[in-house]
Amino acid sequence: MPISLLCAKLAMDSAAEGIVIVDLSQKIQPIIYVNKGFVDITGYSAEEVIGKNCRFLQGKDTEKSSINAIRTAIDARKQYTGEVINYRKDGSMFYKCITVLIIEDDIVMRGIIASTLKKTYTVFQANDAENWDNSLYKLCTTCRFS
Repeated sequence: MPISLLCAKLAMDSAAEGIVIVDLSQKIQPIIYVNKGFVDITGYSAEEVIGKNCRFLQGKDTEKSSINAIRTAIDARKQYTGEVINYRKDGSMFYKCITVLIIEDDIVMRGIIASTLKKTYTVFQANDAENWDNSLYKLCTTCRFS
């Protein structure tokens, strides 16, 4: 493995943020790589998720509009940054700020990288909803790539 690829792999493997690579050339768009950050955030091992579509992280409170925005960006081959509600292996809900990047070479589109912030937040009670919205906005504006 060339040194630059080795360095990139070591950086992804050790990043605190969850990183997922998905193969978009296959119909079900299976996960082909997750790093330790993803394992720590979700509670799923790499072996449990490789080959699955990311949909298994969704649940009853996952907003369809968020999922549709991600799909639209992928179809348009555009970068997307936004927030989404997902669920850990233990069933607990978490909010994440996600950035989806399309990676292509000269021949085919290889996949996407979805980066989730390591920081997860306790779900606020209903009376704290306004504070939560403000905190989530601040969080997602800090994770955007320029």
